[in-house]
Amino acid sequence: MFGSLRPPKDRFDVDQQELYRSHFCGLCHSLDEFGGKFSSLLTNYDTTFFLITLAALEKGEVIERKTCTAVIFRKVPVLQMPLRTRRLVAALTLALAGAKVEDDLHDGDRPWIGWAFLPLKKAWRKAAPILDEEGFPRDAIEGLGAWQRAVERDATSLPALALPTQSMLAAVFGFLADYTAKPELRPHLEELGRSLGLWIYLYDAWSDQGRD
Repeated sequence: MFGSLRPPKDRFDVDQQELYRSHFCGLCHSLDEFGGKFSSLLTNYDTTFFLITLAALEKGEVIERKTCTAVIFRKVPVLQMPLRTRRLVAALTLALAGAKVEDDLHDGDRPWIGWAFLPLKKAWRKAAPILDEEGFPRDAIEGLGAWQRAVERDATSLPALALPTQSMLAAVFGFLADYTAKPELRPHLEELGRSLGLWIYLYDAWSDQGRD
């Protein structure tokens, strides 16, 4: 289900494309700073959506043109973020990637993925302490795979099957209420996460119906 939040760029005007790109490239630069070039390869649409939500809550967006992490002769728009936020989004991306790798290895879908993840292990180990320091609900991510497998053994309806993803994203987005010192927004952010989780699961189920 990763990659479901790809934006409809054909519906963006020029300014909107630049703004979205600044968040995408901001995440890439944060990962490069956190764990090097290999880490920057994990830049994805899903954590970018999380960053867009976080940046909207923090407000005061500043964009600067910087050298691309991959193509050094190209300048790209980069959202400027405090060190704390750069570390958070990089650590979250690595935690999500690590959980995905463990899930794939458990399912036997891609047995080679463990070897491919080896260059990222050092950066991945740095992620957990940072997330814990911020009070991030890391257990919601790390326990998702086991909970989903248990539900898929017994559940008989799509809402029941979507519950693990909904709960995980409710915890992830609800965390932003504490992170941005806006506790009054927790119910709304959790509802955003639940709604997003349901949509992602249904979209993934529809996309994979032939295989599954």
